[in-house]
Amino acid sequence: MLTANKDYKLLVPITVQGKTTDKLTLRRIKIGDLREMRKHENSDDQNETLLTRIAEITPDEFNEIDTVDYDALLEVIEGFFEQPKAKSRAKKSS
Repeated sequence: MLTANKDYKLLVPITVQGKTTDKLTLRRIKIGDLREMRKHENSDDQNETLLTRIAEITPDEFNEIDTVDYDALLEVIEGFFEQPKAKSRAKKSS
């Protein structure tokens, strides 16, 4: 079963919309997110674009994220790309 939104508890709180928070909610990645991400050649810029979009934070808020949290958030993102273990999701045409 695919995971819906994923909450991540930050080890180091950041300020989002003027309020200190220790949690980010990441929504599932959509095609539009990938298109925006792929406009950048640098992987750091790609990750920033993707995280700011799916966590709904600004680039300035993103810059507050601790590196330990950043690495863990990248792992959460990787989980969104995992394929469900089903025998066959596509119907065969006759």
